[in-house]
Amino acid sequence: MFEETQEARISLSQIGDALLACVQTELRPVLVRQMQNRLLERIAGTTIRRVLLDVSEVGVMDLDAYQALIDLKRTITLMGAGTVLVGLRPSVIQGLSQVGADLSAFRGAISLEQALTLKIGSK
Repeated sequence: MFEETQEARISLSQIGDALLACVQTELRPVLVRQMQNRLLERIAGTTIRRVLLDVSEVGVMDLDAYQALIDLKRTITLMGAGTVLVGLRPSVIQGLSQVGADLSAFRGAISLEQALTLKIGSK
């Protein structure tokens, strides 16, 4: 039941060639894997070329959750789409930096508006 509730707190919306995933809950590796399944189902056989991961509601992210997001990005790339991390809070960036996370793994955007203007590829 908990997993179903948490999964429901990630909404997916298509905006043109972009798929927006809004994370509205604490991000854990198991939740990222569930999100991956939903995203890949939506990407398969469509014209989606960009995935925007909106994490602006995420107040804390540990290294395991961030690594799961990197793995998710790699999978999305194999499907032919690029990925942008949207709204990552400065405190989360600082925390990830302190534990040695690879902050260059993602293209970032401060807002959804900025993310939609970025030209991104799948590489």
